[in-house]
Amino acid sequence: MSLHQSPTTANLPRIATREKPTHPSRSPARQTLVQRIIQDVRHIHAAIGFTGAAILCVGGALAILCTISAVQVGMPYPISFAAGFCTLAYSAGFCAALVAILNVTGTVAPITEKPQPNYAAWKLAGKLRVSDASRLWCNIEPGCAASQDSLAWAQAMLNAIKAGELPVAQAPGESQDATDRELNNPSWATEIERHALKVWAHSHGHAPRFLND
Repeated sequence: MSLHQSPTTANLPRIATREKPTHPSRSPARQTLVQRIIQDVRHIHAAIGFTGAAILCVGGALAILCTISAVQVGMPYPISFAAGFCTLAYSAGFCAALVAILNVTGTVAPITEKPQPNYAAWKLAGKLRVSDASRLWCNIEPGCAASQDSLAWAQAMLNAIKAGELPVAQAPGESQDATDRELNNPSWATEIERHALKVWAHSHGHAPRFLND
């Protein structure tokens, strides 16, 4: 045997090794699907809140129970599944209505400050109606909603007019009979002279801002 002769095993045919086909791993796809489902659940929970989620869970449980009960009683499968679906649909509708009500009632109206009276302008008014004077007395711009305090001052002015403590302003050309009727039955539209109102206020120890010069 020659020294340069290759060994016998060199002439043996080589056995081809089959490479295992590589399949893409399905775990990343499954993880992505699970993550999407979790995100969707979180979004739904954030939209409907804990109460809505509880209603949906109870509705789903009731739908399953209704379906199983209908099947056990002997109802056809389509009717049984329809009963479960109707139960779930009613639960979803009740949840949507509750969420809408909570969103409406939970909405907070912006707090708006009441406009302060334009004292510089009102100090130039020689006559004031009872409704305007009572509001200005309580630092409320005439035309805005009256408060309990302004209503009380309006009633005090009306009583003072009836008692003769607070004279009313007589309109030009108005007869004395009309003025007397106004004194006996004053209203919120009755006009008072600014000077007379100031004297009446000072006589009772009051100095409201709109009457200060």
